[in-house]
Amino acid sequence: MKNESFNLLCSRIVETLEQNVIPWAIKIPRNAYTNKFYTGINALLLNSVIIQRQYNLINLWATHKQWFKLSFDVIKKPDNFQGDYGTKVVKVEQKLKAVDKGEVIQLQKYPNLESYTVFHFNQVNGDYDYYNEFKDSKKPVCGLKISKETEFKKYLREIHPASSELALTIASGFLNSELGTGRIEKISNDDLQKSKQNVRFLVDAASDAFKLIKMVYQKENLPSCFTDEDD
Repeated sequence: MKNESFNLLCSRIVETLEQNVIPWAIKIPRNAYTNKFYTGINALLLNSVIIQRQYNLINLWATHKQWFKLSFDVIKKPDNFQGDYGTKVVKVEQKLKAVDKGEVIQLQKYPNLESYTVFHFNQVNGDYDYYNEFKDSKKPVCGLKISKETEFKKYLREIHPASSELALTIASGFLNSELGTGRIEKISNDDLQKSKQNVRFLVDAASDAFKLIKMVYQKENLPSCFTDEDD
């Protein structure tokens, strides 16, 4: 995936933030097949799509192949639907390249961005009974048990004092959404302007936010809801 395409995806999120859409105002999106969280910029992107398209809040996504394994079919794109029907998310893969060091050639790791397309629960039809059995019997429940009265922004700042204000806003928002407290904070005008000027600012804040969220889940000794790539 080219950097230009990645920057375009991130710019779309900034546009939704300008329209007062708050991606962390609903629960963290999950993969329907693995029951793992989508994290970082992907979580903001998927939740922005849910809000804009007014999908129901069953926040489950999967690739075409994964839905098929769950006995679901992706519904054909409606004739009046404008734009991309599926939603692209990104994955960072560590690849190797040979570097000439004179007398020796070394293999060095470098990050490579790959994109793939996922579809929301609203975009599929299938065997709902089979899916419920699959989900209940094979996948861990990752619900938080921490008190709803917790002031997450203060709590997270104590865990990691160096966190940026935007990372704290995103992380506390998602945690409050998971618990249904209704305590959601918008992005500040200052952070919005910084995100508009450099999308990397938003990407880094989203990544740091999920590192904080993962710390909370680890402190709660909950089953892992994160993929290996989040480590």
